[in-house]
Amino acid sequence: MADTPRFPDELDYFLPAHGSWNLPHMAFLMPESHLLFACPAGCTRVVSLAAAELGASHRFSSLFVPEDVILLGGMEEFLFNGASELLDSLTPLPKVLFLFVSCIDDFLGTDPQQFLVPLREKYPAVTFLLGHMNPIKRQSSLPPVVNMQKQLVAPLTSTGRQQNAVNLIGSNRP
Repeated sequence: MADTPRFPDELDYFLPAHGSWNLPHMAFLMPESHLLFACPAGCTRVVSLAAAELGASHRFSSLFVPEDVILLGGMEEFLFNGASELLDSLTPLPKVLFLFVSCIDDFLGTDPQQFLVPLREKYPAVTFLLGHMNPIKRQSSLPPVVNMQKQLVAPLTSTGRQQNAVNLIGSNRP
């Protein structure tokens, strides 16, 4: 497959999510991160419950997309302003902000670079990762869980190449 990643010099293994774990549960594994879900109000109910279940409600925020933004446009500006307002209220700044959008963004044709580029310029100390909550859209041959796992390791940097080494990254929750 052409779009299947090849890691010739690396070994990556993730323990599959267990029980009722979903993408937000996995995103909460990122230390020193904050999750922002930008979607219509009804879409965050399950995620809010997951945050409470994990004792991570302080690391979770919702940005409810109003009907006028959906109908009249301006989603990119709305997302930039909402993420900026959140980050300006957090002390200290999180090292990572997972910004989750929903299926409504696919219908609207939202361009993530229109809000991610200026956010990265305004907050250079924050790593921005885009999460996508759309169970019916598949842009690649990789399942959503595999894409989330790739997002979790994307900000990591190597401390130097070591022969015969393996990193085990995952959760040890009961």
